[in-house]
Amino acid sequence: MVTQGQATQEQTAQELIQMYIYFSPLKAGLDEARLTTHHISVWAIIGYLSGPEGNIEETAHDYAIPLDAVRAALAYYERHREVIDNRLLTNEWPNEVIYGEFPPRPERVVPDWRRS
Repeated sequence: MVTQGQATQEQTAQELIQMYIYFSPLKAGLDEARLTTHHISVWAIIGYLSGPEGNIEETAHDYAIPLDAVRAALAYYERHREVIDNRLLTNEWPNEVIYGEFPPRPERVVPDWRRS
């Protein structure tokens, strides 16, 4: 049975999602959700929050977005955790495969014909 407090909390989360989350018509997928305020991807907010210093207030300050926008990203994440986590892993995967755990950054190679 759902209590009144749980229903209110769920309703508030849904309202935040409706107010701050949108999908671009050019990109498909639940992992492509963005904040309406600054068009920042939800996965970017969640990735930032999962860092060592991540907290809601600092994230809102650092991204210059409303605190409720961060709460909306978290509410969306709670509903689509697996999809967002997979996106975050996909973003990390190429560097781990190509460069190893501590990737050395390759120098930019300039073709001989462009050096003069």
